[in-house]
Amino acid sequence: MGVEAGSFMTLDEVDELLGRINEAYPDRYTIVPQGSSKMSNGGWTWDGLGDISFIGVIEAGQEDYTVQNLLETDSFKEFTSHTRSWYENGYMMQDCLSNTETGSSMIRNGKAATCFDNGAYYSDLDYHNSGIVRVQLTTAKADTTTISGMCWV
Repeated sequence: MGVEAGSFMTLDEVDELLGRINEAYPDRYTIVPQGSSKMSNGGWTWDGLGDISFIGVIEAGQEDYTVQNLLETDSFKEFTSHTRSWYENGYMMQDCLSNTETGSSMIRNGKAATCFDNGAYYSDLDYHNSGIVRVQLTTAKADTTTISGMCWV
């Protein structure tokens, strides 16, 4: 599909790619949840401050540390407008809330073409030799949940 492993893509570029994938592989789900029923595990570009329900968040990578309502953040609105269009265009698995398989397993068994892999960090070697083409959609971040998780390591 002309995607360079390890490259950075915007959500607008993802929209265009999903359209091409949908045409090329009509027998597969174009995009599926990362986990069994979650599109993205963890915060997209926000920090939930250790609360996995993401009621109050701060925007990751910003200078403003004001706690905000997630539903009112620009990044949440942008992300959900894209995911909604994927659903409406038939790219997204229509029964994703009842899904029991991971996205990576669905890709490997030929049921799906793409999924998110939020929370994973890859070296240059991983981007090229894993059997799956991986690209970045956001910059890497360490947030409250990942930092507090390090205490258990």
